[in-house]
Amino acid sequence: MIKQKLHKIIQNIFHSVGYDIQYYSRGFIKFIRKHYQKKDLVGIEIGVYKGENAVSILKLLPIKRLYLIDPYQSYTEFSASETEYITLSQKDLNNAKIQAFRRLSKFKDKIVWINEISDIAYKKIPEKLDFVYIDGNHSYEFVKRDMEKYYTLLKKDSILAGHDIDMPDVFSAFIDFVKEKSKEEDFLCRIVGSDWIITKGKIGASPKSFLEKPCRKHYWGAKTFKDCPICGWSRTFTPDNSKVEIINN
Repeated sequence: MIKQKLHKIIQNIFHSVGYDIQYYSRGFIKFIRKHYQKKDLVGIEIGVYKGENAVSILKLLPIKRLYLIDPYQSYTEFSASETEYITLSQKDLNNAKIQAFRRLSKFKDKIVWINEISDIAYKKIPEKLDFVYIDGNHSYEFVKRDMEKYYTLLKKDSILAGHDIDMPDVFSAFIDFVKEKSKEEDFLCRIVGSDWIITKGKIGASPKSFLEKPCRKHYWGAKTFKDCPICGWSRTFTPDNSKVEIINN
């Protein structure tokens, strides 16, 4: 948490003088680089904001086309835990949009902007996808609906992922989606840092065991494995059901 706050402070200083810096890539990117060797990836990021993570995706992954979904509209239907975004005015969002468009302009041949809410943007995707990364509205109903809708757009061997698993509404949506979907088909689940990852098909090795060690990475500040709502929850899954691997990085 301290490292991320320090990163934001340093990043803002560099942004103020026109420089872009990326000190780390998210767990989702690290996972794809390690386990998904396919080239010419077609994917989606829901929730672009200032475009920093989109830049990381485009720089670090072999992207053919990336759909960027963000309405840049101020509205009130947010989880109470989203304190950073509740206070954003339309002016703030307009400035974020300008920054994102400027930051991503060098990738214009690889990106497709859809400035709509995800419910509408979903209908405008003309092809099957290798991955979907969800980082939009973090309220339970929005996250769950994005999972359900965009899962149907994925190819056979593909990845559904998202950010901020440490937010209670995101965590709850992730649990409920996995429980429901695991009754219909087999897939693997992983938590890498603050990212949740669901893989369809043959991507990544099957987890050999859960990592039963103290958890110091998650939002709730748990000090032991059994106390962590994320790590503890993984014990409810067996090799005969969906598997959850916790990777503390």
